[in-house]
Amino acid sequence: MTKQLQVLSVAAFVTLTTLLTAQADEPIPLEAPEAPLFETGESAVVIKLRESDWADYIAEHVLNGAQTEVLLPDRTRIDILTKTHAWEVDYAHKQYEAIGQSLFYALSSDRNAGIMLLFDHTSVVHQKHYLRAKLVCQKTGISLFVINMSEYEDKVREWRSLRM
Repeated sequence: MTKQLQVLSVAAFVTLTTLLTAQADEPIPLEAPEAPLFETGESAVVIKLRESDWADYIAEHVLNGAQTEVLLPDRTRIDILTKTHAWEVDYAHKQYEAIGQSLFYALSSDRNAGIMLLFDHTSVVHQKHYLRAKLVCQKTGISLFVINMSEYEDKVREWRSLRM
């Protein structure tokens, strides 16, 4: 699946435009997952991870203690602030919101704009959101970091449960 994403991300603009403008009910030439990512029993309770859970985990474990939830004078909050970037952490379907927020946070903090996009690589819809975000980020100079949720979700859940 990763190879397909790489191929699509460097494909000709015509191909990219075709994917981005496809209607939701139109087939997109990508393989669908063969099995669900997670199987849950009837008694299993799955707590949805919040964006702040992801931001806190990334700040602590990936960015070695970067600041989270940094309050700005207008009462908005930067998800993660490092020496070089103001990072907005958002789910893939909120890519446009993330783009605007990251630009505003960068201007407000005198840092570079960055987005950490929470992404399910098996979702065709998430792939479309990723391609849209990547196109805009390349044109505007926003740093884009994609987090494959299925790869890290168990670690973030375990870490969150230990904090509670």
